[in-house]
Amino acid sequence: MTSIPYAELQVTSNFTFLEGGSHPEELVMTAARLGHRAIAITDRNSLA
Repeated sequence: MTSIPYAELQVTSNFTFLEGGSHPEELVMTAARLGHRAIAITDRNSLA
């Protein structure tokens, strides 16, 4: 059985005030550890 590639398309980092909880670097490292080839960091209300 072939696995379907997965990419999380709505991730918020701690640059999204009062919503995100992790630094962008942590999100990328975790995604890589889980075998994801991509994620989309979609911070809001930020200058980052």
